[in-house]
Amino acid sequence: MRRYIVLAALATLAAVPPAPAQTARLDPVDASYQSLIDSWYRRYLRRPAESYRSDAVAMLKSGTTQETLLVSILTSPEYYNAAGGDDIRYVRRLITDVTGRPPAPREAARLLDRLGFEDRNEVVADYLSLHPEGVGAAQPLPEPPHEFRRRLHRDYDYDRWDPRRR
Repeated sequence: MRRYIVLAALATLAAVPPAPAQTARLDPVDASYQSLIDSWYRRYLRRPAESYRSDAVAMLKSGTTQETLLVSILTSPEYYNAAGGDDIRYVRRLITDVTGRPPAPREAARLLDRLGFEDRNEVVADYLSLHPEGVGAAQPLPEPPHEFRRRLHRDYDYDRWDPRRR
């Protein structure tokens, strides 16, 4: 008898269609934060945000400013090492990534000097306050072709910016 009851129960369960899969609905604020964080990771670290996205969304929802979170990304060892692992390359990549243009010699020299005696977080936060366009969501910037960089270096008028030659 027990065998028939078990078989009847299994037949009943097999006959019932499965419930439709429920998709998790995101809060519009969470969705906008996630897209912002994804754009930062793709633009600055050149990779998807992966598991860090939920932590970053939680930080933004708890009151952390967007600038503070972006400063933590731009001062991370991952970003520094991806830039080349030294301060000169780091400053060049930081300026190019934030502004979308090659660094001016004085601008790069000023940031490089500040990195020598100030905290990296303060220097990057100040630079972002001067260039708020780097905080907004944007597409990753393409790498310039090698010929373009070589031509820029060759055609640049270094005498114009050298104060010793005035």
